Amino acid sequence: MDLAGREKTPKPFGTRYTTECWFNRAIRFAPDDPQVRMVYGLFLMRAGQKQAAVEQLEVARTLGLSSGNFNYNLGLAYFQAQEYDKARLQAYKARELGYELDGLKNLLTKAGKWQEPPPTQGPPPVAPDAVSSESAPPAKN
Repeated sequence: MDLAGREKTPKPFGTRYTTECWFNRAIRFAPDDPQVRMVYGLFLMRAGQKQAAVEQLEVARTLGLSSGNFNYNLGLAYFQAQEYDKARLQAYKARELGYELDGLKNLLTKAGKWQEPPPTQGPPPVAPDAVSSESAPPAKN
């Protein structure tokens, strides 16, 4: 994939098949491998095939792929396909998983589609004077 990109050709020098053909072979060889689908999706994104990239990345997700890096790249694919709400949700998820790059957020902001995520719902606050009878010291007579 990188060699084809550097050479700006679908069939890099010295290879028998096009990069697209190699990906098709990889999918037939390992149809349940989410990594193959992810890398193929990235290749399609770089090639400008936005909807096909989204489709491959969504297959990778259904096969169980989930990481900050993956969600960030899925968000980029959604952004390129102008599916801004989905892109924003993936940016939130990538951040939750510790992936802190701001590129996707910046793209969404520039497009006027960024919103800060809603605050997370934690356990309800406990009033300081609300002490349960189990933790209260015994009363003196």
